[in-house]
Amino acid sequence: MQDTGARYIEIDSALVSAQHRERFYVHNCGDVPLPSDRGIILRDILDYNAAAIHQLPHGYNSGRIKTDKAPTVTASKYEHNNLVLQPIPCGTRQTDKARCLRAAYSHSGQRDFLCDITTNGQLGATGIVERADKNETRPTYQVKNQQIIINGKSYPFKAPDGLYIIRKLSVNECCRLQTMPDNYCRAVSNAQAYKGLGNGWTAEVIIHILQKRLNSFSKDTPLLVLSMYDGIGTGRYCLDKLGFRNVQYHAYEIDKYAMTIANSNYPDIIQHGDAFALRADDWRIES
Repeated sequence: MQDTGARYIEIDSALVSAQHRERFYVHNCGDVPLPSDRGIILRDILDYNAAAIHQLPHGYNSGRIKTDKAPTVTASKYEHNNLVLQPIPCGTRQTDKARCLRAAYSHSGQRDFLCDITTNGQLGATGIVERADKNETRPTYQVKNQQIIINGKSYPFKAPDGLYIIRKLSVNECCRLQTMPDNYCRAVSNAQAYKGLGNGWTAEVIIHILQKRLNSFSKDTPLLVLSMYDGIGTGRYCLDKLGFRNVQYHAYEIDKYAMTIANSNYPDIIQHGDAFALRADDWRIES
C-alpha cells in the first residue's frame, strides 16, 4: 500500500524547463524522485534566433552574460530581469528597411517593425527602430569575433557576428519558461500576464509530482479538486495535461486578472472568491 503521508521535496524548475526556479513542494504523493533533466536551455524557447543575456541591470550598465537558463520569472512589473539579445538581420542603409520586417519588435512580440540601423560601424551606437505608429530609439550592439561591447566593456559572447538590440522576454516566452501553452494568458494585458505567470507554478513540476499519485487511476475517475489561491489555473491545466476528463475544479482566488486567465482557458472552473472566507462559521462549498 502506498504511503501517502505528507512530505516535501525541493525541485529546481531548470530540470524541466529553461528557467531556474528553486521551490519546496509539500505533497502526499508518496516517494517522488527528482525529475530527469530534460536539457532544455533558454535558446530552445525563444522566438526567432535570439541569444540570451542574463541579469543585465536597468540601463544595461554592465552584464553577466549566459546562454543556458533564465532567472526566475517574477510577478513584479518593475523587475524585468529576463532579457535577450535580438539579432537584426539587415544592413545599415535606408534601402535595407524592407528586409528588417519583424527583425526587431516590442516585448510582446506582436508588432511588426521596420528598422534603419545607423551605427556607422561603431560598437554600441544607437539604432533607430521604426514602428508603424511611432519611432523608437534604442541601443544597438555589435557582436564581432565572439565579443560584445556594452558601455565600453568587452565580454565574450558566443553568437554570430552582427547587430543586435536588447529586449525583455515576450509573454509567450515566459509561458514556455513556466511550461504552459503559448497564448495561455491571451485574455489579459501583457503586464497582467507577466504578473500571473510570475505568481504561478511551473506546470511540468506539478505534473511530475501528481502523476506519481494519479497514474494508477483511470482517466475517467471523477476528481473533486479544491484549489486555494488558484492563480491562473495551472492546477487545472496540469490535470488536463495528465488526461483526466471528469474534473470538478473549485478555485479560491481574488485577483480578477488571474481568474480571467484561468477561466478563459477552462470555463468549467468554479470560482469562489476570497480563500479567507473559509474562516467564517457558515463557510461551505456550493455544490
